[in-house]
Amino acid sequence: MKRIAAVATAIASLGVADAATIFTETFEGTQIGRRWNVYDVFGQFVTVDGAGIEIQRSGVVVPAYEGHQYVELDSDFQVNPNPGEGANSAMAALMNLQAGQQYTVTFAYQPRTNRQNDNGIDVSVGTLTDGGQGNRSFDARSLLGTVDGVRSQYGGWQVISMVFTAALGDNALMFAAGGRENELGGFLDDIKVSETPVPAGAVLFGTGLAAFFARRGRKGVA
Repeated sequence: MKRIAAVATAIASLGVADAATIFTETFEGTQIGRRWNVYDVFGQFVTVDGAGIEIQRSGVVVPAYEGHQYVELDSDFQVNPNPGEGANSAMAALMNLQAGQQYTVTFAYQPRTNRQNDNGIDVSVGTLTDGGQGNRSFDARSLLGTVDGVRSQYGGWQVISMVFTAALGDNALMFAAGGRENELGGFLDDIKVSETPVPAGAVLFGTGLAAFFARRGRKGVA
């Protein structure tokens, strides 16, 4: 009976694991008063490298994927100049994650230009040290992947998903622009981090184990 109860508990926990959203940022919390602007901090994200987080209103270059605003990380630094900083910027946000748990980060991405090596964005999870502007560092534990492309091949926004396992300590999600520094790069919108759903096969496997132990229990009683 103890075995059956243990398997039933495991199956119940599998059912719970397929829904919870841990982190959401749609860049709508503050509506900007102009067509675009550059920020050191916006929403849950902080600039960790480069000129800053450039927020654009929907329609300035493309319609937003969700809501009325989106991000470009090959940022214009004329509004918020940081001497010595390049246009390719990186932003990171701390997340409250459980070590060893698998998560999925999803986001909308769209390249701006038709030039190769011009729209790339690296996605990483690591430890963020924030000592104020000019004293920030990001120790990347893992590069989850890179999104890149040219406008003519994308046909608008695409939703990208990447899976990772949380490590011990702080887990910061970072997006960093790469390629040419020309203030024209890839766009981001609607970033979410959720617990990774358990594959249906795992639930079926658990159900099979429960049936197996139930049969053994009945034989023992007989």
